[in-house]
Amino acid sequence: MLNSNVKCFIGCVLIVLFSFSACKNDDDGLPNQDAGKGEVTATVNGDAWESSPDGPHSPVGAVGLQNTSMNIVIQAYEEDGSYIALNITSLSDALTTGTYTSDNGEFQGQYKSDFMDQEAFLSLLGNGTLTFTTISDNKISGTFSFTGVSGTGGSRTVSGGSFDIDL
Repeated sequence: MLNSNVKCFIGCVLIVLFSFSACKNDDDGLPNQDAGKGEVTATVNGDAWESSPDGPHSPVGAVGLQNTSMNIVIQAYEEDGSYIALNITSLSDALTTGTYTSDNGEFQGQYKSDFMDQEAFLSLLGNGTLTFTTISDNKISGTFSFTGVSGTGGSRTVSGGSFDIDL
């Protein structure tokens, strides 16, 4: 009969093996990157904002990108630690060039004055747009704007935004 430590060890090994076998291969032919080379720029409440490779979160990249056939998330940091995230989700088909709005939940923008800050300014339904001008295996680019509102009632206007990322 096995002692309890051996049983526990075998159980942990089985859980880890099962976890790996449950992962599906998400090879849909689209790029799926942790970080891209490029930049994100915008105006936040009238002040120029630009992603920086020298920011406090640069180990994760100045521009982070996750891309599946129906969802793209772009995350960018400025040198001062502020953060812009753009989440685009197609509700029916694969993402293509064109305009996505927050009217129906396809686009959500987020701004934080510091990535670690608790206060996040999120776009709500009807106050944001993102336009993809390029989506390809090696590049993603476009423009965006949104008004983010925090849980405390504050707001930030993010306008004239653009992104140009080499994958």
